[in-house]
Amino acid sequence: MKRCLIPVCLLLLSALVAYPSRAWAQGRSQPPVQAPRSAPTFIHGQVRYVQGGAAGQGILITLEGTIGGVFAQVETDSQGKFAFNQLGAGVYFVKMHHRGYQDASERVDLTTGPTAYVVLTLQPLPGETPPAVPPSGESSISAQKLSVPSEARKEFEKGQSLLLERKKAESSIPHFLKAIELHGSYANAYLLLGTAHADLNQWKEAQAGFEKAIELDDKLAAAHLALGACLARQGNFAAAEKPLLRGLELNPQAGQGHYELGRTYWALGRWQDAEPHVREAVKFAPSLPPAYVLMGNILLRKRDAPGALKYFKDYLRLEPNGPLAAPTRQMVAKIENVLATRK
Repeated sequence: MKRCLIPVCLLLLSALVAYPSRAWAQGRSQPPVQAPRSAPTFIHGQVRYVQGGAAGQGILITLEGTIGGVFAQVETDSQGKFAFNQLGAGVYFVKMHHRGYQDASERVDLTTGPTAYVVLTLQPLPGETPPAVPPSGESSISAQKLSVPSEARKEFEKGQSLLLERKKAESSIPHFLKAIELHGSYANAYLLLGTAHADLNQWKEAQAGFEKAIELDDKLAAAHLALGACLARQGNFAAAEKPLLRGLELNPQAGQGHYELGRTYWALGRWQDAEPHVREAVKFAPSLPPAYVLMGNILLRKRDAPGALKYFKDYLRLEPNGPLAAPTRQMVAKIENVLATRK
């Protein structure tokens, strides 16, 4: 007689729902796995209009690792140029976001060479009128109209460095608040302000920051994803679904976002809805350990014990001493024992 394995998945349910996700949609992220390299590694690039001509200052460029979170963030200079320095060997995604234009993304592989040059093109959204291309040698975008004031940008960059590089969330908050005081419509400052509060488990303050960022820029995928994750951390899974779906509509390759939505559906008892998103999470964020545990639980619900066993073992390979390691080992032992009795 076949023994049902469904009850054992409950061993991990409460731990999985409470699992602390450290890679926010925009904020602190684990960099790609890095191999030693003697030569310096960096990515530099240029933003240009689709009809020709260099773009200008203040266009947001983010660098993501393979788990979907932001590893670094910069804004273009007056010639539309940007750079990410002192990187390790790994695979990265360089992404551009600017209001009124389509988001753009380029995959960069620094495992085959130490440097890369990326050109991103500003393609206007349907119905939008692109700005005229200025004469050669001039900035394509009026700094007075489209860029953030320099003092506000300086405060933003100070806060960003403290939050993303030095991991000092509390110290970063005054700088984001000052940037917002100097430029009230600074959506990215609100986004990282929310991220800083989230790092400190200050969920209500984090939620307010993400909601304001969305109010200022509804196309900011990271803000929608972060808001959904924030609501889920507060146990409001029903409310988390909408912003997570919107974030994934804007950025379908956000592995962390797919995991958050799958986790939300699991908590709501909708494991069938969770499955495709967790599969996407594993695909786009292969270094995200809890996604493997969630996938294993889903497969147990489907009575696919061998499939579940594979995913649980994958988790243990990624995070052998992680917060779910002990119950996962117990589950692996139970499944192996049941499968052995079937032979």
